[in-house]
Amino acid sequence: MLDIAFNFAMDREFFVRIGREFKVQRIPQVLACMRVYPRTKTKLSGEEGRKERLLICRKYGGSFFFLSALHRRYYINKIKTSIPEKLIHIAKRFLS
Repeated sequence: MLDIAFNFAMDREFFVRIGREFKVQRIPQVLACMRVYPRTKTKLSGEEGRKERLLICRKYGGSFFFLSALHRRYYINKIKTSIPEKLIHIAKRFLS
């Protein structure tokens, strides 16, 4: 069942729960596709979508590194003005 508390990441949260409960493996066949255009929910999710993805990481014990590289860079850039330069250098080493 989908958690309707999530507006933009309910499918991601659903698949994380499936992966925690069952053995999941990749299959080579394409089972679905997604059409992306300028007004899709995915394109419009912005900050709220990022917050939901981070909440899923926290809710299920994931870490900052569970996020995609793109999202990690976003959060590093967002907070780097409040972090000493030495810590930014250390964080960037983990992103590459």
